[in-house]
Amino acid sequence: MLHAFFRAIDAISYGLFCLSFVATVAMIGAILIEVWSRYGLGAPTLWAHDISYMTNGAIVLLGAAWVLRKDQHVRVDIIDGMVGPRGRHLLDGVFFLLAVTPVTGTIAWFAVTRAWRSFVTGEVEMVSPWQPVIWPFQAILAVGMVALVLQSLSRGISGAVAACKREAARDE
Repeated sequence: MLHAFFRAIDAISYGLFCLSFVATVAMIGAILIEVWSRYGLGAPTLWAHDISYMTNGAIVLLGAAWVLRKDQHVRVDIIDGMVGPRGRHLLDGVFFLLAVTPVTGTIAWFAVTRAWRSFVTGEVEMVSPWQPVIWPFQAILAVGMVALVLQSLSRGISGAVAACKREAARDE
């Protein structure tokens, strides 16, 4: 049962990670169009800055859960060396279940609420001359945060189970 839960979360994380590649290509394309328009045609676009910051935010948050799954996040290795594998699993379980998941869950709740409010009101980016609707960007950020919450929950459960059973966690 837990393994199916872990696989489902991993599949979501990987799928969003793949979408971050699409966002990367979109950002590169937007910047290339802007450079050509600005320097080649002498007519800069109104939308390139907005597309650039929106895709950059999407790249970061859509990839965050997969980065956590692959254990590529920031870790204090000196502590891991002092506590050994079982201690590391115990620390992962406690830290991810009691600290990371509640904090990221709170941020995700606010992100989902903000995206929904933007959708309902038709909010636009007010500091932009292009003034695009902002809810798609906020929805992408919310989805990325929800995936990060699920992945941190998965990581915490995996660590706690591995510490209790004295076995390797699923990522080893």
